[in-house]
Amino acid sequence: MRHYYDNNFWPEKIESTQDEMTLRFLEDHLVMIPMEPRRAGCSVVEGKDITPEKVKALADAADACWKAILAHDLDAFAAAYRASFEAQIAMFPGMVNPSINGVIEPIRRA
Repeated sequence: MRHYYDNNFWPEKIESTQDEMTLRFLEDHLVMIPMEPRRAGCSVVEGKDITPEKVKALADAADACWKAILAHDLDAFAAAYRASFEAQIAMFPGMVNPSINGVIEPIRRA
């Protein structure tokens, strides 16, 4: 599902696909990795740094991710997924901590 926002909390529009090959593409390439729960008192919004440039970077990454999913382009999907994560943590550095980084870093180096 893709959500379209226009300066509101709720999405203005939601786009989805039921295409079997697209769903299979995602099933074949997404893996959930169990991680520790966030530490007590953790606030992902603490230290937030939301700027128009960072919001645009996230929106651009999300757009690229959706296009790559629909095109079944694994390399483009991986690049956009990473760009999306990096755009999110640029705005919300509290999303990550040493425990999360310990899981991500070995994958990032691969």
